[in-house]
Amino acid sequence: MAALSERVGMTATGLLYYFGSKERLLHEVVAERDRADALDRDVPTAPGLTLASLRNLGRHNVETGTLTRLYVVLGAESIDSDEPLHEFFVERYETARGFVRAILESEQRQGTVRSDVDIDGRAREVIAMAMGLEVQWLADPQRVDLAAAFETYVDRLVKELAPD
Repeated sequence: MAALSERVGMTATGLLYYFGSKERLLHEVVAERDRADALDRDVPTAPGLTLASLRNLGRHNVETGTLTRLYVVLGAESIDSDEPLHEFFVERYETARGFVRAILESEQRQGTVRSDVDIDGRAREVIAMAMGLEVQWLADPQRVDLAAAFETYVDRLVKELAPD
């Protein structure tokens, strides 16, 4: 709270007064990340999205590094069901998996992803890979190139899931 309030030029008391509660402030932080990502339930139906278009996700998360870090930390702190943001993150992870599922299903219909691919399993894998790379990058940005690693992963996945 102290670092955030200093960064925005307010006291911690003033920040809490403005948002009403620490919980409300946390909700606004994660909502800002979602606004920056522009990822909502309508995105999977957007025309032109493909598995290959996900290769820029790592670069986007590097470019929005402060929000990425806040999101990762708040997500980790919200694992227990009694945490204020627990349900938000449970829903958010389901939304992210649904986003990838929708892309993979669309590509299956178009014939660019094999029909035998386990869509749910691959959706979990993509999100797990993104989240795991984010944590590694945040812990050691000198040795983990999030953008390059995610691009490489998506390029390999596109080839692996393509029909023979």
